[in-house]
Amino acid sequence: MKPLGTITMYYQFIDKETISVIDDMMKQADNYYDFVIRLGKRACLDTNPSTLAYIAAVHAWRLSANDAKRELFQRFAEKDPIIKSWSAAQHELGIDDLFGSISKAIEVVAEDWLRIELLCLKTWYARYHIRSDELWFEPLERAETILQEQSEMECFAALVHTVRSEISFMDQFLDRGYDAYNKGIEMAKKYDDQFQIYQLLWTYSSWIKTYDARRALALQEEAYALAKSFGASQKIAEAMADMGRISECLGEYDLAIQCYQNSLNTYGNPGMELYREVIDSPTFGLSRIYCELGDGTSGLEWIDLAFDIVGDFASEIPYLHAQRAEALVILKRHQEAAHHLETCHRVSLMSGGEGYLALCELATGYLEIAQGDPFTAIETLTPGFQFLSQGPAAIYINRFLIALTRAEIATNPDGASSETSERWMTELEKHAREKELPGILMMHALLKTDYLLSRGLTEYAIELLSNSLNKDYSDTAKTLYDRVEAKLRYLQNP
Repeated sequence: MKPLGTITMYYQFIDKETISVIDDMMKQADNYYDFVIRLGKRACLDTNPSTLAYIAAVHAWRLSANDAKRELFQRFAEKDPIIKSWSAAQHELGIDDLFGSISKAIEVVAEDWLRIELLCLKTWYARYHIRSDELWFEPLERAETILQEQSEMECFAALVHTVRSEISFMDQFLDRGYDAYNKGIEMAKKYDDQFQIYQLLWTYSSWIKTYDARRALALQEEAYALAKSFGASQKIAEAMADMGRISECLGEYDLAIQCYQNSLNTYGNPGMELYREVIDSPTFGLSRIYCELGDGTSGLEWIDLAFDIVGDFASEIPYLHAQRAEALVILKRHQEAAHHLETCHRVSLMSGGEGYLALCELATGYLEIAQGDPFTAIETLTPGFQFLSQGPAAIYINRFLIALTRAEIATNPDGASSETSERWMTELEKHAREKELPGILMMHALLKTDYLLSRGLTEYAIELLSNSLNKDYSDTAKTLYDRVEAKLRYLQNP
């Protein structure tokens, strides 16, 4: 592999002998991942922990090089508190033990370049595990202070900006997140820190998909290309999974299915450790899509797989039960669906998660439609939509609007009266056009066509279907495209 700035940025802080070993490893390696594996094996030849072992451990953790991590941590974690901090982050420790280990390492470390990485590690874990603004930002601000006071540390600026960008987007400080993203990209390119470029692209695209899904997909494709150049299967799978989520936002369901399945195949198993939550997993995404397309059998198969993987913890995850209930509704197994919704509602209330309750309301709304009570379904669905539409929940904004449109149409299926207001149909179309979501526009056309036909408005239905077709998406949204095309042919040649 060519020398990689992600690694050579350390050279100004380490001894010549260590640099020589690293240079040799880079010359022998095929790619970044192969280099990390080789470096880990070389570091484990030493009796005591070293700078070499530290660098290998950090990058094995970042690339999820599991064998290298395991060997390095087993060999050195108990001997060195700095390496132990990365080991603690990897292993299933209680949150107090995790933060205790990282905090100890931060205090005992002698060099600021090591401290910056540890401070960023602590920030990252704090954001995902602890509800405390102080713990999120205090370590990151310490890292930023080091950067400001020591110009030679600038090569770590991309890492610090990456973490700042991610937590800012998570808290919906979009301007702050975008600013950190731009600064991070600038610094990462300056120092050829390819890993941080990947991480910034992945983070930014993940969080803008609600606002600009097309741009998000283009950025995620860049991240995917970088992951392939690294040779790191987890990062490849990670990027593919997010390409799937973004394609799902666009309503390009066939592309999303392909991305999700490729992600699972690349990773080698449908394990959940790749994803921060089960809801991020391709298994969950595949169930969502098949249910949206009306295929309850496939939807149930994929959510059942998620249940199997999670095991005993499934009872504590409300949205698993909501998704299974939705698949069961499609299969007309209403009593089973109601049982899962009871569990979902109870666990959601215990967790205090409004988002979980919203997903419970989505599946409940579908059950109410199926049981012939669409007016109640609209009342059930509306609060969940209003809550989720305030944040970056693009997939579920789509899903709620589609569900509300289905309920609205079901309030007056035969066109005998004008009770249906068309509020949600109009909102769905407006949303799809403004966000440029081709698949969602086709879904709207299919739904509204039945509504128009029930009123004898065949010409309007033909015009609507024709306007929703776009050859550019005949492959990425093939299932919906084919349905629209078939419906159009039937109406034009009855």
